[in-house]
Amino acid sequence: MTSSTANADRITPSLCSNPSRKIRIVARIRGFTDQEAESLNEDSAPWISVQKPSEDVSSEKVKICFGNASTRDVYEVDYCYEQKEDNGLIFSREIKPLISRVFDGQNVSIIAYGAGGSGKTYTIQGTEEKQGLAILAIAEVLSMAENIEKSVAVSFYELIQDHVYDILDPTWPEVQVLGDASGKIKLKGLSQARSSLMKEISCRVLNR
Repeated sequence: MTSSTANADRITPSLCSNPSRKIRIVARIRGFTDQEAESLNEDSAPWISVQKPSEDVSSEKVKICFGNASTRDVYEVDYCYEQKEDNGLIFSREIKPLISRVFDGQNVSIIAYGAGGSGKTYTIQGTEEKQGLAILAIAEVLSMAENIEKSVAVSFYELIQDHVYDILDPTWPEVQVLGDASGKIKLKGLSQARSSLMKEISCRVLNR
């Protein structure tokens, strides 16, 4: 992989500087597996390149290029995190600034989308050693709630091929998806856990 980039820590995400923006699209390049790393050598051609704007034009899009020079596919995103940039950096720049909005009554959704094996689970769920965005977000929400003396209830569910499953329940039951008279979606029977069960919630998410 090749990269042309400014200092990542000095570029401010455009969403944070422009609250009116509704959607921000961010890419992440998965690190090599041990098997992939062993197959690489000095003659291996770059399979992907990332072109980031300079520090003084951080509002511009980031370009991601796949393939060789003659058959290259180019995609534009708001930002791209590379192989050595961890979940903590992504959380601090992309997720943490949004959490205060939740306490102001706004809805915030973080969606991981990609092919199988592209790193979605690692990014959202993480490991015991390197926590994912979900665990980091829970910890931040509960910390903020404690500081302003608010009570928080947490639910976790996973959507798989139009089926919703309750992750907090050890049996991982399917949850009914219903619509009320006003057109709002309700998840009947979805578990809720109080903030005092943070450690248990983390274990459920990591070990599901």
